[in-house]
Amino acid sequence: MTEVKVTHDYKASADKVWQKIRSFTGLADWLPGITCEATDGGKTRKLQMPGGIVIIEALESHDEADRTYGYKIVQSPQPVKNYHSVIKVVPNGTGSTVVWTSSFEPIGPEALAKGMIEGIYKTALGALSLAVGG
Repeated sequence: MTEVKVTHDYKASADKVWQKIRSFTGLADWLPGITCEATDGGKTRKLQMPGGIVIIEALESHDEADRTYGYKIVQSPQPVKNYHSVIKVVPNGTGSTVVWTSSFEPIGPEALAKGMIEGIYKTALGALSLAVGG
Protein backbone atom coordinates (compact mmCIF):
# COMPACT_ATOMS: atom_id res chain seq x y z
CA MET A 1 0.00 0.00 0.00
CA THR A 2 1.10 3.52 -0.77
CA GLU A 3 0.47 6.20 1.84
CA VAL A 4 0.14 9.96 1.46
CA LYS A 5 0.04 12.54 4.24
CA VAL A 6 -0.34 16.27 3.68
CA THR A 7 -0.74 18.86 6.44
CA HIS A 8 -1.63 22.53 6.26
CA ASP A 9 -1.63 25.11 9.07
CA TYR A 10 -4.33 27.76 9.41
CA LYS A 11 -4.67 30.91 11.49
CA ALA A 12 -8.35 30.05 11.98
CA SER A 13 -9.38 27.97 14.98
CA ALA A 14 -9.95 24.23 14.71
CA ASP A 15 -13.67 24.80 15.33
CA LYS A 16 -13.93 27.34 12.50
CA VAL A 17 -12.06 25.10 10.04
CA TRP A 18 -14.07 22.03 11.06
CA GLN A 19 -17.34 23.94 10.58
CA LYS A 20 -16.26 24.66 7.01
CA ILE A 21 -15.25 21.10 6.07
CA ARG A 22 -17.33 18.91 8.39
CA SER A 23 -20.03 18.18 5.82
CA PHE A 24 -18.91 15.25 3.67
CA THR A 25 -21.15 16.47 0.88
CA GLY A 26 -20.22 20.15 1.28
CA LEU A 27 -16.89 19.99 -0.53
CA ALA A 28 -18.03 22.42 -3.22
CA ASP A 29 -18.66 25.03 -0.48
CA TRP A 30 -14.92 25.54 -0.08
CA LEU A 31 -13.33 23.97 -3.15
CA PRO A 32 -13.99 26.08 -6.26
CA GLY A 33 -14.48 24.49 -9.64
CA ILE A 34 -16.32 21.35 -8.56
CA THR A 35 -19.88 20.36 -7.88
CA CYS A 36 -20.86 17.86 -5.22
CA GLU A 37 -24.09 15.90 -5.35
CA ALA A 38 -25.19 14.02 -2.23
CA THR A 39 -26.67 10.56 -2.68
CA ASP A 40 -27.61 7.71 -0.34
CA GLY A 41 -28.76 10.10 2.38
CA GLY A 42 -25.45 11.99 2.34
CA LYS A 43 -23.30 8.89 2.73
CA THR A 44 -22.10 9.08 -0.86
CA ARG A 45 -20.96 12.06 -2.89
CA LYS A 46 -20.63 12.44 -6.63
CA LEU A 47 -17.96 14.98 -7.52
CA GLN A 48 -17.99 16.65 -10.93
CA MET A 49 -14.52 17.98 -11.63
CA PRO A 50 -13.31 20.34 -14.35
CA GLY A 51 -13.06 18.62 -17.70
CA GLY A 52 -16.04 16.37 -16.98
CA ILE A 53 -14.21 14.03 -14.59
CA VAL A 54 -16.57 12.26 -12.18
CA ILE A 55 -15.48 10.75 -8.87
CA ILE A 56 -17.80 8.90 -6.52
CA GLU A 57 -16.80 8.59 -2.87
CA ALA A 58 -18.48 6.93 0.12
CA LEU A 59 -18.32 8.07 3.74
CA GLU A 60 -16.76 5.45 6.03
CA SER A 61 -16.60 7.30 9.36
CA HIS A 62 -17.51 10.67 10.86
CA ASP A 63 -16.60 11.89 14.34
CA GLU A 64 -17.69 15.40 15.36
CA ALA A 65 -15.81 15.33 18.68
CA ASP A 66 -12.56 14.30 17.00
CA ARG A 67 -13.17 16.63 14.00
CA THR A 68 -12.52 13.87 11.49
CA TYR A 69 -14.12 11.84 8.74
CA GLY A 70 -12.96 8.98 6.56
CA TYR A 71 -14.05 7.99 3.08
CA LYS A 72 -13.22 5.69 0.19
CA ILE A 73 -13.27 6.06 -3.56
CA VAL A 74 -16.00 3.99 -5.19
CA GLN A 75 -15.41 5.12 -8.79
CA SER A 76 -12.68 7.28 -10.29
CA PRO A 77 -10.47 7.66 -13.35
CA GLN A 78 -7.51 8.24 -11.00
CA PRO A 79 -4.74 5.63 -11.14
CA VAL A 80 -5.54 4.17 -7.69
CA LYS A 81 -7.56 1.32 -6.22
CA ASN A 82 -8.53 0.42 -2.66
CA TYR A 83 -8.26 4.12 -1.78
CA HIS A 84 -9.18 5.10 1.78
CA SER A 85 -8.68 8.57 3.20
CA VAL A 86 -9.10 10.48 6.46
CA ILE A 87 -9.25 14.24 6.92
CA LYS A 88 -8.81 15.63 10.42
CA VAL A 89 -8.67 19.10 11.99
CA VAL A 90 -6.50 19.52 15.10
CA PRO A 91 -5.91 22.58 17.29
CA ASN A 92 -2.52 24.23 16.85
CA GLY A 93 -2.02 27.05 19.34
CA THR A 94 -4.63 29.67 18.45
CA GLY A 95 -4.94 28.22 14.95
CA SER A 96 -5.33 24.74 13.54
CA THR A 97 -3.79 22.10 11.32
CA VAL A 98 -5.58 19.92 8.82
CA VAL A 99 -4.07 16.48 8.38
CA TRP A 100 -5.19 14.62 5.24
CA THR A 101 -4.00 11.05 4.86
CA SER A 102 -4.72 8.21 2.49
CA SER A 103 -3.64 4.72 1.60
CA PHE A 104 -4.16 3.07 -1.75
CA GLU A 105 -2.75 0.69 -4.32
CA PRO A 106 -1.36 2.57 -7.32
CA ILE A 107 -2.33 1.55 -10.82
CA GLY A 108 0.87 2.10 -12.77
CA PRO A 109 3.90 3.96 -11.41
CA GLU A 110 3.66 4.60 -7.67
CA ALA A 111 5.38 8.00 -7.93
CA LEU A 112 2.79 9.19 -10.44
CA ALA A 113 -0.20 8.17 -8.31
CA LYS A 114 1.36 9.49 -5.11
CA GLY A 115 2.26 12.82 -6.71
CA MET A 116 -1.24 13.21 -8.13
CA ILE A 117 -2.92 12.59 -4.74
CA GLU A 118 -0.49 14.92 -2.93
CA GLY A 119 -1.19 17.61 -5.53
CA ILE A 120 -4.95 17.27 -5.07
CA TYR A 121 -4.64 17.58 -1.29
CA LYS A 122 -2.32 20.60 -1.46
CA THR A 123 -4.57 22.40 -3.94
CA ALA A 124 -7.69 21.69 -1.88
CA LEU A 125 -6.08 22.74 1.41
CA GLY A 126 -4.85 25.95 -0.22
CA ALA A 127 -8.42 26.69 -1.31
CA LEU A 128 -9.61 25.98 2.23
CA SER A 129 -7.18 28.64 3.47
CA LEU A 130 -9.05 31.23 1.40
CA ALA A 131 -12.42 29.94 2.64
CA VAL A 132 -11.54 30.23 6.34
CA GLY A 133 -9.56 33.43 6.12
CA GLY A 134 -6.05 32.06 6.45
